[in-house]
Amino acid sequence: MRRWVRLAIRSPWITLDHVEAIALAAGDIGWVFPQLDNPSQVLQALSAADAHMRRLADHLGVTPSWTGSGLEYHRLEGVTDLFGCAETGDVSLVAELNSGILGPEPRREGGPP
Repeated sequence: MRRWVRLAIRSPWITLDHVEAIALAAGDIGWVFPQLDNPSQVLQALSAADAHMRRLADHLGVTPSWTGSGLEYHRLEGVTDLFGCAETGDVSLVAELNSGILGPEPRREGGPP
């Protein structure tokens, strides 16, 4: 599943208009880890984290992340992060592997980690 989302960012570095949100299963691990020769172990760990975030969201009675996936890729202008959340009005559980979308020096695809 792919969705375009508008993020409300509180960052002194960047304002985002649109980020493409892509469910973990529909994306490509190479977007975040371009130098992996054998991504199976990383995918296995991410799939487990995806399942955990889905269970947390189910326990809270909410839909996980923006795509309904436990983890999802956020893509903006060649930069990709991994993200997952389960949020209510009182609780926010977030998992993020930030490649730089929100920071001052983003890591570009194919660049150093």
